[in-house]
Amino acid sequence: MAPMIESAVAGGWSADEHALFVRLRGLAFKSASSSGRSGAGGGKGCSRAGVVERLSLMMPGKSKKEIEAHDAWYTANNLHQRRLTDLATAWQRQRSSFLDDSEQMLQEAEAAAAAAVEAAAAKLEWEAAGRSLHDQLEEMLVVKEQQHKELALQREAEAAAIAVKAAEQQAAWLEQHAAKKAQVAQYKQQQQEQQVAEQLAAEQAAAEALAAAEAAIDAQKPAVAARQAMALDRMQQQIEQQKQQQAELEARQKRLAALAEAFAPHVDRDPQRLLQPTAASAAAVEAGAQEVQDHTGAAFRPVHGYNTAQVVADPRFRVVEALREAGLTGGAAKGYVQQVFTGMQPVTAARRGNLTTGQLEAMQACNREL
Repeated sequence: MAPMIESAVAGGWSADEHALFVRLRGLAFKSASSSGRSGAGGGKGCSRAGVVERLSLMMPGKSKKEIEAHDAWYTANNLHQRRLTDLATAWQRQRSSFLDDSEQMLQEAEAAAAAAVEAAAAKLEWEAAGRSLHDQLEEMLVVKEQQHKELALQREAEAAAIAVKAAEQQAAWLEQHAAKKAQVAQYKQQQQEQQVAEQLAAEQAAAEALAAAEAAIDAQKPAVAARQAMALDRMQQQIEQQKQQQAELEARQKRLAALAEAFAPHVDRDPQRLLQPTAASAAAVEAGAQEVQDHTGAAFRPVHGYNTAQVVADPRFRVVEALREAGLTGGAAKGYVQQVFTGMQPVTAARRGNLTTGQLEAMQACNREL
């Protein structure tokens, strides 16, 4: 900054103030540039007004107008110093170029003087040689003129022979051209005839193929009609079977509903009955009182249960074990397995002695309907 500051005062400011301004101005430009790149747009960016505004915040002792004026002076001074530097550089470049050009001109002048001396000596030699060559040239011209005459006669004879040969070649070419033209015309005619014959053959083959296809279609029409009739019959039979199955299903559902209605228990509404003990609980109370009276408990009565062999021999136990090993007694399949087990009928029918009179009559009526 020493070249720009010519005295202790720079642009009306002191050297310290000016140095602080230059430093803060550089920081403001860097801060404005980074905020302009990282921002979403709409900011002041790296403009002169934004920098002046930042400097006014960094230098509270100076007003915004003073900062703007000093910034303008600083900018103009920088431009002036840059112009001076450019002028000095250009003057140095021109001076160096001028010295180089002058040295080259001196060298060229020395070379030209030496060349002029050599040219003068050579000229004298050429003049002497030229006089001797002139005499020789005149002699050679006489010989050359004689040779030209002989060459002209020879060329005329060669030209006549070439013209005769060219006429013969032209006649032969015309003859060959006419023969080739006739061959081309004959070949074109043969090609046209061959194309017409091929087109006729293709049309005839297409007509025969079309006739064969139509004949095949006509021959297949009865079979197609028979297959369609058979398909319609099968569809009709399937519809009839579906209707019959639907009717049988409805009849069976009606019979099952009647059977369920027949086997359903019919109990009169008696709210007071809910408050009374059941026959089983009353019998248990009486049995307990009798056991207390007779001093006989459950430990002294025979136990009617099942041993391990009997439990394992039960088919239901084996089915449950197989389902457990297959992983079907838990998870999402548990509900479905329980539903299937609930809806399964026993393997053996119940004994008729275990059925009531009403159940026996309903079963006989259902068997008669089935």
